[in-house]
Amino acid sequence: MVPSVAHQLSAVLRALQDVVMPALDPENKLATQQAHMCVTTLRLIAEQHDQTYHLALTELRLFTRFLNAVTSGDCSAVEPTLRARLQNAVADRWSQFSAPRRGDIEALTRELRETADALVTAPSVRTNAALHDRVMAAARDLNRDESVLRRAWLAAMGADADANTLPTLAELIAHTEVRVD
Repeated sequence: MVPSVAHQLSAVLRALQDVVMPALDPENKLATQQAHMCVTTLRLIAEQHDQTYHLALTELRLFTRFLNAVTSGDCSAVEPTLRARLQNAVADRWSQFSAPRRGDIEALTRELRETADALVTAPSVRTNAALHDRVMAAARDLNRDESVLRRAWLAAMGADADANTLPTLAELIAHTEVRVD
């Protein structure tokens, strides 16, 4: 039986804390600091590794929502190649996956992110007031949601002074709705 990720991380953390860190020269502040950062990062991974799949689905959902909001109105002013890319991005792509792997989800999210970036910077969007307003409103929503998601992810490391004002990562990813036909 292959050891679980949690067991493997636990063993690495124990080795770092019980063997490696005590063997460090106390005068070597940089090595000590780096070892503590490694322990902190590994603890975060140990606590959250089982949520990374759902985090990837949540990111995909955010970009899908952004592109759907943009395409809910007239997009005829968008350059033809970008319009085709946009139509492809919002098409139901889940049918190509029988059981989507995390890498598949991340690749699709990356594609949607690139399409969103191209759309936000497209000259045709800047020159069409209605389209520009719709894209910018959707982009503000996307940026807000991504920011909250990132902050929740990093809060476990103590990297957010206002972590108590955030929903938990579990609460954020619980709303992931993805259909696999």
